[in-house]
Amino acid sequence: MSRPNHQLEAAVHQFSTQPGVTPDQVSQLRTAVAAESKTLDGLNTAAANGHLNGFALDEARGTQNSVGQYEKSSGVVSLPASAFSSSSAATGSDLAATVRVQSMIVAFSNSTYVDASGVQQRVSSDMSANLQSTLNGSPALVRELRRAAMTPDAAAPDHYALEHFAVLRPGLAAGGTYDGATHTMNLPAPALMTRSGNGSIGKFDVNDLTFVIGHEIQHGFNRSDKVRVVNEFNASIKRVAAGRGNVHDYTDPMQHYIQGSREDESKAEIAGWNALVSRQKKLKPGTTLNDMAMVSTSRTGDFVERDPQSPMRSIGRPDLAFNADLTLSQTPSNIEAMGKHYFDRPSKDYVTEKSIERPMALGDSHASDYANYYGRWPLQEIIAAEASSTLGRKGVSEMTIDMGTIGLKEDLLEREGMDLGKRSSWPYFDSTQLPSAPHRFDHTADGVNKNRYLPIEAAADGPLHRELRKLLPEGTSEDRLAQIALAAKQGGIEAGQIRTLDVQGDRLMMTGEIVGTRAIVDLNRAPPPAQESNQQFQATEQAQQQMMQEQQAQAQSAQQSGPVMSMGG
Repeated sequence: MSRPNHQLEAAVHQFSTQPGVTPDQVSQLRTAVAAESKTLDGLNTAAANGHLNGFALDEARGTQNSVGQYEKSSGVVSLPASAFSSSSAATGSDLAATVRVQSMIVAFSNSTYVDASGVQQRVSSDMSANLQSTLNGSPALVRELRRAAMTPDAAAPDHYALEHFAVLRPGLAAGGTYDGATHTMNLPAPALMTRSGNGSIGKFDVNDLTFVIGHEIQHGFNRSDKVRVVNEFNASIKRVAAGRGNVHDYTDPMQHYIQGSREDESKAEIAGWNALVSRQKKLKPGTTLNDMAMVSTSRTGDFVERDPQSPMRSIGRPDLAFNADLTLSQTPSNIEAMGKHYFDRPSKDYVTEKSIERPMALGDSHASDYANYYGRWPLQEIIAAEASSTLGRKGVSEMTIDMGTIGLKEDLLEREGMDLGKRSSWPYFDSTQLPSAPHRFDHTADGVNKNRYLPIEAAADGPLHRELRKLLPEGTSEDRLAQIALAAKQGGIEAGQIRTLDVQGDRLMMTGEIVGTRAIVDLNRAPPPAQESNQQFQATEQAQQQMMQEQQAQAQSAQQSGPVMSMGG
């Protein structure tokens, strides 16, 4: 097991020389520092780098109201005196939790991040101080933060619910995020910076940040439930992809996943409210719901509303059951109410009712609502499962989702950046209406179409469509053009390979440069809508690309296998 290095030992020794510090307290600190390997490794690194030079006893801070205080300039961590046990040298959970939290703060305060201009910056003393003043300003936040530092992650027992603070990557519209894989809370740099003279950089608002941190801590406690939802989702889509029917309907797995995300966010939102209530009641013990409505952050709008009988005062939303101290318990009815008031709020691009306040503007697009913000990853997994299935590889099965019921919108998803791997697009059917309508998802995670919505009509701008547009008579409708382009694609004729194009009676005849490629279109029948033909065009192109990739892989495998030498005797 690791032990404190000599620099960390020196910091503990420095603590022992402070006035009023007892030998028992020194022993307790030494035990707390070395009790957990990740914490010890972090403190050893900080001490070796000169970021941690000593500890101090803070008599003024009570254990219930402080996680301690790190001063970046001196490298000294002040620990609340009441975190130490007074009866013996035994180390209590209060001190162990406080030391773990301080290890996170020391690491964060001396870390770097990339700003909006792409320049690497160091976390400033201002950012460190604002984070800590926010943490220590809410007794509930102190309690939950210390609990998160001591609670093992049920999905990864060698980790804890929260292990790191970090700066959120620039460009992502979010008050904060929680990364379950690394047990990290990410906060936007501007939210930690005190406002400058013109307010153009710093956006620190202690009330808003209190709410956000309380919200993100809860995600750490929710992680085991979220992992369970992900595992159930993965098992479900495998079963659907293996189905023998031509229609592979992924609505139920998708809806279950989104509902799990809805409950996760709702619980986190309740925790954010409780953290903010705790801060306000510490400042003003008699705080009321009307007072909460006046707090600087707009986040209270999910919990309180104007009293219709008295517009000058605010009351709690009627479907929320507040406790006597104004907090909310994680009851099924409160969770469902928060799903309605928070998770279900529409994108700013889809607000249709004037009564809707504070529309969502999440993600890289600054336009997503929660259903679509969380919907991108599972859809990518569904496409991968479908592409790997027997019928999917043959282009026979129809990937189907009831987009409207779930609240998914193709344009919001593509603007967030759909990652389809090597595929440029993938067809699907939307069963919101019957018969199901053909659509497609496009790869927009990178490249020329990064974070762009590509409507189905974009197929009409392809090289084959452009070539046909020049060859066909002027005035040919887009519906007819799309129909002819589809027939050419299905007949094996690509752009630049059209050999002849003739009209014989009611039939359009086309031949390609490659022997055997041809297309026939009955002009006596009305063409289907261009959108439908273009969707089928994309599906045919995708299936052809998939088949070509498989043939290339098989050929490469055959070349690599070669003769096998027997070693038997």
